[in-house]
Amino acid sequence: MNLFYIHFAVRSAVNKHQFYAERLEGALKKTLRRDDHTLIRVFVSRAEIDLEEIKGQYLKLYHKTLYNAIRSDTSGPYQEVMLTLLNTP
Repeated sequence: MNLFYIHFAVRSAVNKHQFYAERLEGALKKTLRRDDHTLIRVFVSRAEIDLEEIKGQYLKLYHKTLYNAIRSDTSGPYQEVMLTLLNTP
């Protein structure tokens, strides 16, 4: 197993909500282009599990809501789907 993947596994195990919050921020802040693959993967895989906790950790780390970050960095139907997933209990 690559050291890169071991690093991710350890970080995820220590504080998984922080790990996913950091992944989302990184995906939104790509220099040239947003990383939609990572955004979709995190949203779909965590939506029914712990997205609420990830949203809380995101706010704690970046002092802004994930909702506002998604709203400011996306548009159109893609934005609507992402924001709907964020607001789904």
